[in-house]
Amino acid sequence: MSFDVVHAPASVRCFAAPDERAWWSDLWADRVRSSTFARQAVDRGLTDADELAEVAEAWHRWAARDDGWLTIVHGEVLCRG
Repeated sequence: MSFDVVHAPASVRCFAAPDERAWWSDLWADRVRSSTFARQAVDRGLTDADELAEVAEAWHRWAARDDGWLTIVHGEVLCRG
């Protein structure tokens, strides 16, 4: 299939408010402690449980800082045929 119009914009979101930092830090702290990502990292010898716990704690320390922020770049591809 070919498309008549292909548009590939990008957008950026910045999360800096205390509730946003709390949400992101909880999400990533949980992921680095107990997810498929965490299990695969340990199984492949890339890290261990202690190091993952340190990373999880670092997410919480980041969230507690008033100057903490997170930027996420989103790429989109919009096609019309």
